[in-house]
Amino acid sequence: MYVLDGKKLRQGRPFTHNGIQYPGNWLDLTSADEKSAIGITWEADPAPFDGRFYFSADTPRDVADVKPGMLIEQDSTAHNLLSSTDWYIVRKAENSTAIPVGITSYRTAVRDTCESRKVAINGAADIPALVGVSTFGEMNWPIITDYV
Repeated sequence: MYVLDGKKLRQGRPFTHNGIQYPGNWLDLTSADEKSAIGITWEADPAPFDGRFYFSADTPRDVADVKPGMLIEQDSTAHNLLSSTDWYIVRKAENSTAIPVGITSYRTAVRDTCESRKVAINGAADIPALVGVSTFGEMNWPIITDYV
């Protein structure tokens, strides 16, 4: 990104410097020497980072501060996955109608997955370990169609 007097200049946007207005295409049409002559420098864009785990690309959050939110997220995901089959439980309680084995197996798998992910989160010693749990976890929740 181009920077002038500590301010980012956006490609295609006009800017003013020392009372002179420069058109939006000026950065595209000028050489590096012309930009440098008025004080414009080039700075690489900052490295991307996941704000759930890092304050900046090089500064991780405190692992103890990140874990509680991740634990809540596991419970929330399990709740959302189970909610679509809750009616089977209510029907069983109200009418004694049997719950299909696939539904029971699915619900057990969701609860087991939630617990194993929470164990992994609690066992993570640092931010890279939590990132690993997070990345792995999006792919290992049970899918109801695998059980019915």
